[in-house]
Amino acid sequence: GETNGEQRLTDDVAGLRKRSGIALIAVSKKVPQHLVPWLAQLSERAKTLLSLSSLSAPSRMHLYEFLSCVATAVEDPVARANFVADVLANALEIIESPPVKESVSSVEGLMTMMGIAQVANNPASATDPASVRQVTKTFTTFFSALNQLLSVGKRCNEAARKRPNGGIPVVTTTAGNITNSNFPDEGPISINDLAVNDPFVPLWPRILPILIRVVDVTLRLWHPEYQAVLLKNPIQRFVYAISDDEAYLAMKQDSSTGGVFGEGGTAGTVVSGWDRRDMNLAPKWAGWFNELRNTTFQLLGLLSGQRVLFAPEIAGLFPELVSAIVEPTHLRSMEHRHFT
Repeated sequence: GETNGEQRLTDDVAGLRKRSGIALIAVSKKVPQHLVPWLAQLSERAKTLLSLSSLSAPSRMHLYEFLSCVATAVEDPVARANFVADVLANALEIIESPPVKESVSSVEGLMTMMGIAQVANNPASATDPASVRQVTKTFTTFFSALNQLLSVGKRCNEAARKRPNGGIPVVTTTAGNITNSNFPDEGPISINDLAVNDPFVPLWPRILPILIRVVDVTLRLWHPEYQAVLLKNPIQRFVYAISDDEAYLAMKQDSSTGGVFGEGGTAGTVVSGWDRRDMNLAPKWAGWFNELRNTTFQLLGLLSGQRVLFAPEIAGLFPELVSAIVEPTHLRSMEHRHFT
């Protein structure tokens, strides 16, 4: 069917695709070594599917997870890292594109990308179908790229931890005639050494600069000077609202009744009469910022968990990263829900 001019799958078709995707991942986890000989064909076929604009976000994520599971069975570390980089080439291209860099260079840029700034002079833009579609597409493309990086990065990290040395590169030292191999659990390790076990880590020098900017401008939007302006506007003020999904989780209702959009759900309760499925930006903003925070914070956790945070190659970015995370006004302006 179609809603607001956008094609939607029926619940049965969407459910079938979801179950198929989950089954695909389950197979790739169980016998990834049997899929490696067809790696090139799988990669090309997956790229073809991923290039389709009609592919749903869940199906897209299932494909990325499938490919990252297969990648873990590749024995050669260099080939493994190259394959992961190839799989994520499109996501990297998106976050490094000039429009994205401009959008995350300032709070004003972020507000423009999300359609917030335009509402000040043109309130109707929040519900104009063409405007809503364009802003939604722009944000979804950017956010999906971040989410793909997180998904594949987590899979690679999980696989690295299951390797014989627990994902920590072996360091060989020689004292006199005695050669020792140990597994260092502290101190910096280069990205090249970490990549022996985890094929995702060589991508961090490309990801981290953008990630720092996204974290900084997202948290900066909550500073008093921005709240003072946006909260006065009857539409822009919904930037600071909680989302219908957060409201639902806070109520801890039984999801078997249909979740947010089911009986007793919270859809349409925050922005009265409107929910994130409607052609209205106001109820979408809260959910977008919630997703953006969750994903960027998880990426920072992955950066630390993969030990890249302490790699010499990242040393030049470390001061900027620290200043973005522990900026005093950021911390004072954050809400309690931002910390969870």
